[in-house]
Amino acid sequence: MTNPEIIVERKKYGSSSAMDYTMRVYQKFDEETVMIDGVKYQKIEEPKQKALLEIIREWNDDDDNPPCEILVDMIESEWLPNDDPHDGEEYQLGWNACLEYLRKKLK
Repeated sequence: MTNPEIIVERKKYGSSSAMDYTMRVYQKFDEETVMIDGVKYQKIEEPKQKALLEIIREWNDDDDNPPCEILVDMIESEWLPNDDPHDGEEYQLGWNACLEYLRKKLK
């Protein structure tokens, strides 16, 4: 492993006094790993949701050509998001109603 790149960050947080600065030292090991104050952090990406086109192509590439109901089930389970639990917010009612409308239109 190569020597980590050291990055010094200096931020002003108050008036113009010289004591109003903070400094933080980062050690950048690679594009995925950095150490801050002795703790290593690694970049993690959330898995990406399949595009609708990918789901349709996956269904279409099957040699047996399964029934369309399987395609609809795949779209519903892999592409449509889950309902948002209702905790009193009005937008959640609208979101859930929209998802229910899309599910009904699929079938």
